[in-house]
Amino acid sequence: NGANTALTLTGANTYTGGTTVGAGSGIITALSNLPSTGSITNNGTLTLNLTADGILNNNMSGTGGLTINGPGTAVSFTLGGTNTFSGYTTLASTGITLLKNASSQSILNLQADGTTYDLDGADQTIGGLTGSSASHVFLGAQKLTVNTNTSDLTFEGVMTDGTRGSGGKFV
Repeated sequence: NGANTALTLTGANTYTGGTTVGAGSGIITALSNLPSTGSITNNGTLTLNLTADGILNNNMSGTGGLTINGPGTAVSFTLGGTNTFSGYTTLASTGITLLKNASSQSILNLQADGTTYDLDGADQTIGGLTGSSASHVFLGAQKLTVNTNTSDLTFEGVMTDGTRGSGGKFV
C-alpha cells in the first residue's frame, strides 16, 4: 500500500504470496483475516485487532512496527514465526499478554495498563523495553536480554518470577 495510507482487511484472505506493508503506511486487520502462510515484510505499521487468543505464525521482517489491540479482556498473543522486524511492538489494550518470541530487534512497548510480556519458558532477547507503571514482565526461570542500542528507554512496570518458576534473570 502507498505512503500515508492505511488498508483495512475485513475478509478471510487466503493468498499465499506474502504481505508487504510499505513505509509510512499501515494495514489494519483482525488476526484471522491475515493468511496463515507467506512472510510479512513490514516497513510501516501492522495493526492486529484481537478478539480472542491468537498466534501469528508468519515470519516478519522490515523496519516497521506491530500494534496489538485487544477486546479489553484477557487474551494472549504469540508471535510464532521468525521475527526480525525492528519497529516497536506495542501492546495497546488492557489485558493483552504477549507470549515469548518477540523480535530480537524490536522495542517492546507495554503501553496499556494491565499488559504483560511472559517469557513462557524460553530465554528471550528484545531490542528494548518500555511500559506503563501497571504493566508486567514475567521471567519465570528464564533470562530476558534487552539490547538498549537505541535511545534511553524507561520501563515503569514490574518484573517478577511470577508463578511460572523461580530464578529469572534480567540482563
